[in-house]
Amino acid sequence: MIDLRLSEIIPLAFHKSWKNHNKFTHNVEKGGRNTGKSSLHALRLVYNRMKTKTSGVALRRYANTLFDSVYKDIWWAVKMFKVEHLWDKRVSPLRYIYLPTGTEILFRGADQVEKFKGLKSDFPIADCLFSELAEFKNEDDLQTVINTILRAEIKERYTFYYDYNPPKRKNNWCNKKFNTNKPIPNTQINHTTTFDNPHISKQVLEEAEILKQTNPLQYRWIYLGEAIGGGVVPFDNLEFRTITDEEIKTFDNIKIGLDWGYATNIFACIKLHYDSTRRIIYMMDEIQGLKLKNYQIENLIKAKKFHDYRIVADSASPKDIQEMKDRDIDIIGAKKGPGSIESGERWLDSQIKIVIDYNRTPKCAEQFENIDYEVDSHGETLPRLMDKENDFIDATRYACEDLILNRSIVY
Repeated sequence: MIDLRLSEIIPLAFHKSWKNHNKFTHNVEKGGRNTGKSSLHALRLVYNRMKTKTSGVALRRYANTLFDSVYKDIWWAVKMFKVEHLWDKRVSPLRYIYLPTGTEILFRGADQVEKFKGLKSDFPIADCLFSELAEFKNEDDLQTVINTILRAEIKERYTFYYDYNPPKRKNNWCNKKFNTNKPIPNTQINHTTTFDNPHISKQVLEEAEILKQTNPLQYRWIYLGEAIGGGVVPFDNLEFRTITDEEIKTFDNIKIGLDWGYATNIFACIKLHYDSTRRIIYMMDEIQGLKLKNYQIENLIKAKKFHDYRIVADSASPKDIQEMKDRDIDIIGAKKGPGSIESGERWLDSQIKIVIDYNRTPKCAEQFENIDYEVDSHGETLPRLMDKENDFIDATRYACEDLILNRSIVY
């Protein structure tokens, strides 16, 4: 009997992701500590081997961590199914073999990525688990493995599973990828907290309550699985939603801001509407790119009709501003000055809402969502935003400079 009784083994918070997993190529379980994420995926790898004639592979960042973590999780899952007599355990190399068919669960470390081309089983490898995803140094390591597995057409669907506790920093690569309002194709994301696990011990609950009272931020990170960053959210007024064409037709207070960029920093130009009565910023459209020449910028601006409005640009590039003027673009340099960055960021944070539609302004949405405060060498939060991947935040400051200075700009 290998059919799984969900109500007896899997916590309610995982029921939906368990039932719908085969609808998605990528299945992500993230959240607080001790939620049961790794147990869920162990059950899935075992179940798939017994239900299909395919093999699977489980990974962690380092090969020497496999035995005491995901390898033992798999045997726990085997015992939960009460089918120990149907499985053969191997330790050199690490693997489990389902005896009735010969399907396998293999184990690898991402520090052995170069060996993946030699990953072989008597059955197609149809699913892959990335355990403790936050340990992986970047997304490139994942893609190397994914590309290796997705190299042949098979009867079954390829499925990739991921579990992790979100790192503190919002701009960590896996937070940027999965802790987002951005729609991700072929991906199911489920976030759980420690308290979704009905089997959690009373002592853990007591410790959580103590931490909630003494250090609320640590409590949110450890038990709720929140990426708390430096402890203060730079913009807690963001609203990610669809901005309709009907809304766009009513917008009449249009402002354009531009940050030049070039090689390592992107060119960023944002078109927005400011509702001064309700103090709401609506991000309407964007232009972005790397290493754009001025003639390319001109063409992009005119194609989107941004030149129908005055553009306020970073004044650090007066030659570029003059060249744009020579190309019949109504553009002026921003009146910056001491403290202008901090005051501009405070003004943006003071608005009731900054409404962003990922479909209309995807790069702007990504930067506002992921920006965090700088930290010093001791990990202490500094009172300024990171000067990295903030091009659209700068462009928005320039667009709203007259509002920030509370006066019309006169040139």
